[in-house]
Amino acid sequence: MSKREPLIIDDGENTLGVIDTNRGTTTPLRRLRVRCVDFDAAWETTNMDYLTFKSKFEGAVPVGSLLTNPGGGTSEVLSYASDHVAYKRGNSRIRASLSDFHASFLKFAGSRVTSSDLKSFKPSVYDSSARPAGHPCNCTFLFLGLHRMGFASEIEGSGVRGSPFSVDLRIK
Repeated sequence: MSKREPLIIDDGENTLGVIDTNRGTTTPLRRLRVRCVDFDAAWETTNMDYLTFKSKFEGAVPVGSLLTNPGGGTSEVLSYASDHVAYKRGNSRIRASLSDFHASFLKFAGSRVTSSDLKSFKPSVYDSSARPAGHPCNCTFLFLGLHRMGFASEIEGSGVRGSPFSVDLRIK
């Protein structure tokens, strides 16, 4: 019987564990959360083209939809344009780019994402203190839309420093 090399488990940056294939033992370097993934579905989801995403978003959140915001109040979908969705949050009318939502979804698909992550990723879309300024309501609007599409868990967190809003983005 020939000696085999140990199997290294990593996340692309850090070594997470080593499996000695000769003895069948595992040396964990830290605890791992392991889940089964349908790789064909995962490929389809993480490579979803913009037009498919836009169609699914518009189908899950049609014009006239009222979304209950986790911090209180509602968002009402007013219209869709070629690349934007317009919605009303309180007395504010907000326009958001569906291509920015699509890019955000692709960036974080299969992981837990917070409103802070979105603000860091695309400040001009999600962060009101950025220049050009975004709107923080776009974070929860995206989370609610993705939840309706079946791609996100319920929103968690309080939406404040130390407890930002967050969802788990599913690959289905």
